Amino acid sequence: MFLEDAGRLIEDMRRAATAGDGDGLWIAAHTLKSTAGTMGAVRLSDISRALEHAAREGSVETAPDDVERAIAAFEQLRTTLSRELAEMGAGISDAPGFER
Repeated sequence: MFLEDAGRLIEDMRRAATAGDGDGLWIAAHTLKSTAGTMGAVRLSDISRALEHAAREGSVETAPDDVERAIAAFEQLRTTLSRELAEMGAGISDAPGFER
């Protein structure tokens, strides 16, 4: 499920950014960029693209701040999806995702 995978990838990006692990950051950001783009989550995909590029260039100094932006985008996406599904009579309240 997208929300579960995205939450895991964001946590992977957070750990890698905190540790200064450019390779780990690149892998997680690259994967999330593609997955989010496929799902139409443009903002999350764009932030992940920027993190991927920074990691590839070896400039991970601002990565923790960028990961926080990714978290905010993910939380906004999750809220929007929840609202849309509630209007359709479904819900994602029990769906796994990133836990802050």
